[in-house]
Parts: sequence; C-alpha cells; structure tokens
Amino acid sequence: MSIRRELVKGTVWTAVGRYSHYLFQIVVSAILARLLEPSDFGVVSMVLVYTGFVDLLAEFGISATVVQKRYLDRTGLSTVFWLAGFIAVLLTGISILLSPAIEAFFSFDGLRLVVQVMSLNLLLVGLGTVPQGLMQQRLAFKQLAILEIITTILGGMIGILLAFQGWGYWALIIQAISIRLSRGIGLFLYTRWLPLLTIK
Repeated sequence: MSIRRELVKGTVWTAVGRYSHYLFQIVVSAILARLLEPSDFGVVSMVLVYTGFVDLLAEFGISATVVQKRYLDRTGLSTVFWLAGFIAVLLTGISILLSPAIEAFFSFDGLRLVVQVMSLNLLLVGLGTVPQGLMQQRLAFKQLAILEIITTILGGMIGILLAFQGWGYWALIIQAISIRLSRGIGLFLYTRWLPLLTIK
C-alpha cells in the first residue's frame, strides 16, 4: 500500500477519533450536567485556565520530534523520553508551588488541592509523548483513534459513576486523569516500547 493511501486513511481515522471523542464528551457532559452543580464545573474551569496552558509546555513538540527523527535508535528515544519526563516533573513541581497563589487569585478555598491533583496530568502527558510519537511514525492512526474512543468512554463512565456517588467536582477531575492514564497505558501496550535507563 502506498504512503499516500496510508496518509489518507490516517487522516480519515484521525477525524473519526477526534469527532467520536467530541461526540462522547458531549453525551457525557450532558449526563454530568444533570448530576452535578454548575459550581462544580466552575471549579474545574478555573483550574483548566492554568493547566490547559501548561499541558502545551509539557508536550513541548516532543511527539513531533519522534515522528520526524526516524533515525533515532532506542537510546536516542530513551533520551527524549527522560527529557520529556524531566520537563513534566519540573512543570508539576512548579504547579504545586504555584497552587496557593492560584487559590488566592480565584479566592476559592480548596482550589490548591485541585490544582495539585490536576498537575498529575502533566506527568502523564510528558511520559506518553514518545510512544505516541512512535505510533504516529508507524502511521498507526486507526489504533490511535480506537484508543481515543475507548479512553473517552472509560473516563466518561468513571466520571458518571463518581457523580452518582456524590463526588462533586472531583468526579470531573478524576475523569480527566483516568482518560490520560488509560491512554498512556494503551500507548505503551501497543508500541511495546520501554525506555532504557540511559541518555546520550
């Protein structure tokens, strides 16, 4: 099969994964809106103002680097992985240190803990960049789309279950973390790649 045909299929599967993700998110959000208070969504929205920006720094274009640098051997990929991990740990630490200031800025008691817990997502983003890049390099867009759909459904089910049990805004937070965690596990399981304890 030609590269062009593979890329076309990849584009289609990427669109399928993305729009399926949005569709399931809309359904889950509609259900959660019936189970949670508007203030619960407000708490998470306040934190997302900060974490959404920091997420971009955690990824730092590393997946794109893996895709473009096809000559990287396992040692090279491991170096990229540990670099991404270092950046993620650094940003997580900074987020934890800034959490009291963020709480004071929004004048919401308890927001400090929310920021600290949501910062765990930064670690998951950083650690998943290399296997995601490997899947893109291998043109495994179908598998990425399926993984996107499965993790969105799984996270949505967890969020709805916790909302039913009265967890409030923590249902939304754990939903987001469970999506990232299950996605990371899926990336490593598919690529069957593990980093070496070395850098160069």
